[in-house]
Amino acid sequence: MKISTNNIVIFLLYLFCAALPLSKAIGNITELSLLVFSFYQLFTKERKWERSPIMLVSTTFIILLFSLLNSTQLNEGIKNLIGFSPLLIIPIIISIQKEIVSRHFNTLSYTFIGATLFSFSVTLLYTYGSDDITSKLSSYDKIFLPHPNHRIDFYGMICAFVDRIQLSNQLGISTLLALFLAIFRKKYFCVILAVLCIIASILLGGRGGQIALVGGLLIFSMFTIATLLQKKLHLKFFGILSGFIISLLIIGGSTYIAFKNIPALQDRYEQHFYEINEFKKRAIPPEEMQYLTSIRRYVSWINNWKVIQANFWMGTGIGDFDTELKKAYASGKYQLTINHHSQYLYIWGVGGLIGFSVFILSLLIAVIYMYKLKKWFIIGVSFLSFYLITFIPDAVLLKQTDCMTFAFFFSVFLLSEIKYASHNTYIDS
Repeated sequence: MKISTNNIVIFLLYLFCAALPLSKAIGNITELSLLVFSFYQLFTKERKWERSPIMLVSTTFIILLFSLLNSTQLNEGIKNLIGFSPLLIIPIIISIQKEIVSRHFNTLSYTFIGATLFSFSVTLLYTYGSDDITSKLSSYDKIFLPHPNHRIDFYGMICAFVDRIQLSNQLGISTLLALFLAIFRKKYFCVILAVLCIIASILLGGRGGQIALVGGLLIFSMFTIATLLQKKLHLKFFGILSGFIISLLIIGGSTYIAFKNIPALQDRYEQHFYEINEFKKRAIPPEEMQYLTSIRRYVSWINNWKVIQANFWMGTGIGDFDTELKKAYASGKYQLTINHHSQYLYIWGVGGLIGFSVFILSLLIAVIYMYKLKKWFIIGVSFLSFYLITFIPDAVLLKQTDCMTFAFFFSVFLLSEIKYASHNTYIDS
């Protein structure tokens, strides 16, 4: 039986979504395979590539590419640029395969959410399982991350497949996807998936992802309520205002109650305040600072800003940024390993104020396109709000898994052609 290239592409898309929370290697291989088959279909005229706003996703890659012109270390720059390649490759794939992706969006989302929850389930086992179990799992070092011997209550859970920042972000995106499917695609069982993802996020303890999820839920709730008020009462501005107030009360109130009553949340944020207070009192030995994430972020921001001040307009270029950052760390008071802890500072440091301004402008244009498309606006702007918040404490696009996740869903939410299978339903927002 002959297998069509369409069926191969569909299989690869599902494999890609399943691999995102589980295996960077499989994700990379699947991404490149999808690119090859997409170009094959393009050249054989099975598919056509039309001009699309999806390529706005590639703006960051283009900024970093042009920054090579300002780099003295070209080899290092090219090596770093390759890490951002999903921001170019995935939008191209989605541009060519937009009909398939649109038709299979629901089940692709189920696959991603299921794989994310499975990743968390194994993380539970990796964290709280017996020594025999964790030793056995960690021996498969091609599949599982190393199992460190640190205090679980102090540092949070031990992730099995991807690190805590990435898994926390994927749980947040899974929550938003599940709510979108439940409300706007009438897949009501997805409410259960959303609740499971929220519980998993709380237990995992990724503070950046948790805060971003609150922000994403606030935006999602605001526009969902505003949409319903507009449909029922024909309110526009007051609908958005009412949606914001109601959402603030619901999401803000729920967050406050959760923080006051859930020990897992209290422990993680008390740790943050403990680190800051001890840091101000200069009571933390230098050798311990490397293991305290709030202090690492603070020191990283200071040193990133030093580099930005010295290369304000044009940046260092992607090849020289790490070298300049190492110098800033070496000249500072705190002798720590260099860390990138802000996507905004990284882009500004590499591309200067000019590149940073283009980056922000591209995001604003993307929001305008989403608004014009209507059907993706609520989930699209909630997704983007989530990542705009995570960009503050972490340079998440430097992580391959997060970079692929961001590029894939951002591209999908900029799709200009929406086609659904006959069994799919949708409430026009």
